Amino acid sequence: ITPIKNDGDPTRLLQHVCSHILRYSPVGGSARDETIGNLIGYALTEDAVADKILRQYTIKVTSTGVTIGDRSPNLAKILRGTDWEKRWTRTLSDIPGATKVSNDYFSRGVKMNGVKLPVVLFAADGEQGKLEIST
Repeated sequence: ITPIKNDGDPTRLLQHVCSHILRYSPVGGSARDETIGNLIGYALTEDAVADKILRQYTIKVTSTGVTIGDRSPNLAKILRGTDWEKRWTRTLSDIPGATKVSNDYFSRGVKMNGVKLPVVLFAADGEQGKLEIST
């Protein structure tokens, strides 16, 4: 599996989500704005604060993939006014290596279906070889 390189609809959706800015307050650091893409990178290094923020948007990061829930009110706000505001998981399912998941746990009281994307899609330049590519 290699990172997506074209600008098809699934890629544009993923880029839209990953470029959205959220407030991040790292342990022992000052609050700052970070993109969801950067927070995913932090969560991959087991940053509990980044993981907690992402789970509020039903984005769950593990060493093998990034699962995005199918009906998060917070994620819906990010996608409001876009072509994907109602059915983002259908579009994400078209990404090579994507798998559908059922009844996945995101946080207390929040279990839902979603789409798990290969973690390598979220690697920074030069990191692809360091991350697992199984889904």
